[in-house]
Amino acid sequence: MHQVVLRKANTLTTGNGLSYLLFLVAPMALYVIFFIIPNVTTYLYSFFDYNMFEEMKFNGLKNYTDLFKDRKFVMAFQNTLIYAITVIIGQNALALGFALFLYRTSRVNNFFRVLFYLPAILSSIAIGFIWGFIYDPTIGIINTAMNNVDMQQFALNWLGDRPLVMFSIAFVHIWQAVGGATIIFIAGLIGIPAELYESAKIDGAGRWQTFKSITFPQLMPVTLINVVLTTIGCFKSFDYVYVLTGGGGDGSSNVLATLLFKTGFQFTRIGYASSIAVILSITVTLIAIVQLRLYREDK
Repeated sequence: MHQVVLRKANTLTTGNGLSYLLFLVAPMALYVIFFIIPNVTTYLYSFFDYNMFEEMKFNGLKNYTDLFKDRKFVMAFQNTLIYAITVIIGQNALALGFALFLYRTSRVNNFFRVLFYLPAILSSIAIGFIWGFIYDPTIGIINTAMNNVDMQQFALNWLGDRPLVMFSIAFVHIWQAVGGATIIFIAGLIGIPAELYESAKIDGAGRWQTFKSITFPQLMPVTLINVVLTTIGCFKSFDYVYVLTGGGGDGSSNVLATLLFKTGFQFTRIGYASSIAVILSITVTLIAIVQLRLYREDK
């Protein structure tokens, strides 16, 4: 009797194992086809001179050495760093400030939570066109308002001025994404034990001391999440730049993603574009690792 029960149990276990395996086959196949193979192919193409119309020619590290001599790549890399630093600091500082005002539940706060989050669900392409009109130097809302109140010195060429363009595009990114970051900070604030604030109040701690000693340290995990997500989003950002400026006529507002797109799809330099993609992925990975290590050391 005992042996019969064991056989049935083994049969059921084997059957369940096969069922689990079948359920895993489809997602694993999709993961291999749409993630593993394209990534491996990109790394391989980066060592070849390939333009889709001629035979692939192995050229070793030439694509990478040419990259760092390429003025457009260096400019795009600098623009990406400026863009990323601006968005990371601006978005998370604003999101934390909004969260501190909105984390308590009330009808007014719920209304503003929805209001701040609305841009996050809109199409980034549509947002790019809207802000392109707002930034227009002749008929745009900003410059028109400045001219109407006799503040012509602030009526600027927001998307045509080289020192200003990346900050203008970064502001659009912040405007759309700050709501999502605010929600994450609100979740972190709600999770802080009320006993900590009660103890601080008994000890006579002021608002700034409470924030510095309790609120901000307790928010470090969600702050890390926001910073890492923002960093990844900035380095792969393409839509805002492409819609608003197209990278600029001379590439002055290119970021790595737009340069990669133009190099690969407009000029069909697949090998060279692949090397840009590899540099981009390695840069994001290294920055994420540094951020995680800094968080662990601080913790």
